Amino acid sequence: MAAGSNGEAIRDLYSQIEKEHQKLGKIPNLTYEQLRSMVEKQSEQVRARYNVNVVGFRVDVVDGKVKLKAKPIQE
Repeated sequence: MAAGSNGEAIRDLYSQIEKEHQKLGKIPNLTYEQLRSMVEKQSEQVRARYNVNVVGFRVDVVDGKVKLKAKPIQE
């Protein structure tokens, strides 16, 4: 996700989070707006820390919990 990217990538992430929760038989405990805010905040932190313009996100399941992982991407 680049700075100022559109909401399509966030919608895709939210969809992935919903799917993982369904696989676990749980209801997502996160709204779309909460996810958008969290992604924006994490993106800013990762961009500043690693001096990159693009941050990648992936959805993982760790110990039965759905987690969002951020990763700096060098261009």
